[in-house]
Amino acid sequence: AGGGGGGAQRREKAVTRAELSTHASHDDCWVALYGAVYDFTDFLDDHPAGAEAIVKYGGTDGTAIFDSVHARDMLDDFAPVGPL
Repeated sequence: AGGGGGGAQRREKAVTRAELSTHASHDDCWVALYGAVYDFTDFLDDHPAGAEAIVKYGGTDGTAIFDSVHARDMLDDFAPVGPL
């Protein structure tokens, strides 16, 4: 039981905004939400609103848009890469 959420390794060291910005494509898509960085690459094709809805916020902080359309507990199935 449990587990899941992208293939990235969890780490203690914070992800810098510069590093986050390099993960902004269909093949490598990280998004910061609520101060944590998530690797959504493996989830893109499963996103009900389509991959593009996530990819356009890849490499950035998507908290505001995420918060406007999702409940925060939807992130419970994803393990963050690390803090932003």
